[in-house]
Amino acid sequence: MEKRYQVFVSSTYDDLKEERSCVIQALLNIDCIPCGMEYFPAANEEAWECIERLIPQCDYYVILLAGKYGSIPKGRRKSYTHLEYELALKHGVPVIGLLHRSPAKLPLDKSEAEPSRRKQLLSFREQVSRKICRFWDSAGQLPGELIPSLLSEIRRNPRTGWVRGDVIASEEAKTELIKLQRTIESQRSQLEDLKSREASNEGDLASGDDVLILPGFGMGYIGDGKERKRVDVQFEVSTTWNNLLRMIRDELAGKWKTGGLNKYILDQAKAAFPMNYGNVESHTRHLQFSDDLPSDIIEVQLTALGFASRKSSNWELTTKGLTQASRLLALKKGAVHRLSMDGLLQVSWTDVSVLDDADDFYDRW
Repeated sequence: MEKRYQVFVSSTYDDLKEERSCVIQALLNIDCIPCGMEYFPAANEEAWECIERLIPQCDYYVILLAGKYGSIPKGRRKSYTHLEYELALKHGVPVIGLLHRSPAKLPLDKSEAEPSRRKQLLSFREQVSRKICRFWDSAGQLPGELIPSLLSEIRRNPRTGWVRGDVIASEEAKTELIKLQRTIESQRSQLEDLKSREASNEGDLASGDDVLILPGFGMGYIGDGKERKRVDVQFEVSTTWNNLLRMIRDELAGKWKTGGLNKYILDQAKAAFPMNYGNVESHTRHLQFSDDLPSDIIEVQLTALGFASRKSSNWELTTKGLTQASRLLALKKGAVHRLSMDGLLQVSWTDVSVLDDADDFYDRW
């Protein structure tokens, strides 16, 4: 990202106009942003408030020092230039000093006439020389002394700088994109790990085309009127876990209440009861399953496989269950045919026996 650094140029003004101009032009030539007293308000009080806000925002500070100490603001003991220098140090702004090599040889109009000011200048000059500084004799030498020192300081101590707003937006977008890509890669890895562990955990569970058999019994009637007799019926419902998923998805719309599967399966069993037995019409009543309720078995198994979930008294297929059921119901490539729910539940009546006395049957209930 291309940066431009803001550099504060500090110096006395009237005696160093030409030198300041050379320093500012040199900064512009290396794409820096110079700032200094040229941009301050006329009033001294307002100027100092501006300086106090501006210097901490600058990336680097250059002090140009020759034969003048500079004006001292009212109520202060140090000159503006001296105060600016110490403000830069206070805020950690890197400082580069440009000191005149022989201030004693400068003409009188560019030197301090008052002994007290000369003393303050010497003390200030000694303070500046303890930091990075270069020496010059004429204005033309200043760019050659400043630029290498500033570039070296930028490499050694890079600062925040300024960039174009559109560049920032572009860089921020790139950074955000990289973060998102890393997040996606991390989540993809976690997903693959979860899938692997899930497949491992499901490997020992009945599923797919594994067969489930549900035995049951009940009571029926044969004949009409005086010829009607009770019968003891026994049956088995057999299916596969894939067929159950298809049935739930297609017949129950993927949702059912607790106990709803029992009723649906028993209805299928009743519908499959032989309507003609010994040339006499038969009817079934009071069918039930021999063991645990099949819905309990089925719901536990579908939950363990991740195919179903329960909310209060309602059950529904999960996204995984719906996807699996949809794949089972979908037409297969190269084998287009009409799908039917026939055969999803196969009911076989293992015994239908006529009872002369129903007491034995009632004892079983």
